Amino acid sequence: MYKFPQFSRTSLDNGLQIVYIPDSEQQAVTVAMQIRVGEFSDPVSLEGVAGLTVSLLQKGSAGLTAEQFADRLERTGTSLFAETGDEHIVIGFKTLSRHAKSIMLLFRDMLCSPGFDKRELARLKKELITSLQAETSDANSLANRHFFSHLCGKNHPAGRLHTIQSVKKIDISHIRSFYSSFFTPANCMLVIAGHFSQSEGCREWSDLFSSWNSVKTVESCIAGQIPALAETSIRLVDKADITQTYFILGHPAPGELIPDRNALALANYCLGGGNFSSRLMDKVRSAKGKTYGISSQISCNKICGIFMISTATQSAQATEVLGTIFDVYKKFSEDGITAAELEKAREFAIGNMAFQLEGICNIVDKFLGLNLYDRDISYMENFDSAISAISLDDVNEAIRKYLSSKYFSIVAVGKKEEIYNQLSAFGKVTCMNFRARA
Repeated sequence: MYKFPQFSRTSLDNGLQIVYIPDSEQQAVTVAMQIRVGEFSDPVSLEGVAGLTVSLLQKGSAGLTAEQFADRLERTGTSLFAETGDEHIVIGFKTLSRHAKSIMLLFRDMLCSPGFDKRELARLKKELITSLQAETSDANSLANRHFFSHLCGKNHPAGRLHTIQSVKKIDISHIRSFYSSFFTPANCMLVIAGHFSQSEGCREWSDLFSSWNSVKTVESCIAGQIPALAETSIRLVDKADITQTYFILGHPAPGELIPDRNALALANYCLGGGNFSSRLMDKVRSAKGKTYGISSQISCNKICGIFMISTATQSAQATEVLGTIFDVYKKFSEDGITAAELEKAREFAIGNMAFQLEGICNIVDKFLGLNLYDRDISYMENFDSAISAISLDDVNEAIRKYLSSKYFSIVAVGKKEEIYNQLSAFGKVTCMNFRARA
């Protein structure tokens, strides 16, 4: 049984939650601010605002230029980190304990009094557009973008991707509007972990953020479930300069908050999440030698989720590979897993969680995950026993409920002349040029 480190929590008058996780064995401090908003809250036709806002925040404050801000960080060996997720944003820093006070002041100014320099925004937009242009040469990136837009559609937040066109439309007013709408103390949680004075540090850091008084004006987007599929549909992205075909296929799945989420995770491990021990890897790679790798995963937000299988194969083998995947999935859906498979999946889940909780940075990350899904620390502390208590019937019932779809969304990136007829055997095929917008 895992025991979460001792921590304390305080709530400021402005609504900001601050969590302190002391660790005297560290000589460093990790600080992370979690904001309950993400890319799903990008305005329609302005996809990319959330990510650009986070990137621009890291380019200084109202009192410092980007160069001055970077110099202050570099002199202390401080590193910033940031993540823009679908439904939350995390931005923070790591520094030596002796620099924590001065860097926390910089961090406060960065978050509460951002500079939002137009010239820096122009540079960031140019970098992002260059990155999007480069994605057209990478078959894996193409497959991912097209899969999400094909499965989810333009009317679901998960299907609205930032594009060159949407990024070009974004100006500094959109950044400021997004920031003022969501970057408010009542919409945030600050986690401070590592070696610090609990008496002096906690009081000083609370005082630093107590004057932050902006008010949230817009509700963050929590995406609903993706509608069930009514038929199998195939999107072929024609890219004539590659010799393999890259596949992603899948269907809607439940989100993170369902009661049987862990049972579903164990099921996915057996199907395609367990590397060489998974059924897909055994049948498609090991037994038939048709691919170097194949995997399945369930990508979850709070309410919406997506089940997906990814692989690549020689184009001449596309029919056989897809047919084998569907055969494995059908047998898995109908028969479920065995007791031996369940035991192996349990061992992996418990062992992998132990590795994820090593080190103060991983502990901070897990704490943020608990907060995102409104869970308390008992979820982590009871994880081993909860996994051990999941029965074979529990997992097989989850398979019947969530992994027994008759229909799939399929995206294939490859040469049209080589794979179109093969794909037609599995459903209606729509063709797109690889340069077309996903």
